[in-house]
Amino acid sequence: MTTAVTVFAREGHAYTDSRNVADVFEKAHSVVIRAVDELQRGLNKNVGTPWFVEKHERNPQNGQLYRYYEMTRDGASLLVMGFTGRKALAFKVAYIERFNEIKHPRKRVQFVL
Repeated sequence: MTTAVTVFAREGHAYTDSRNVADVFEKAHSVVIRAVDELQRGLNKNVGTPWFVEKHERNPQNGQLYRYYEMTRDGASLLVMGFTGRKALAFKVAYIERFNEIKHPRKRVQFVL
């Protein structure tokens, strides 16, 4: 089990993936995939950078393709806001606390997943 969401950068955007989110929040990857699929159905496809990008990885042992999602910070935040449980609550509280740290409209704080 991982305790922190792993974030990687590519083309000026920060990403994580559904496998890591499933691990951190102790959920079956299939549950995370279903949650992303449901969000995808409700999202406007005309937003700038897509929040979720479907990817596939071939298992070297059995040759099967397995689906996963790469997601931006916004996508990951939207996904996790729908989760329940101890870790999800801790994430939501930390998210709120980061916003509450902003006392001045021009002050910026960093929220690290």
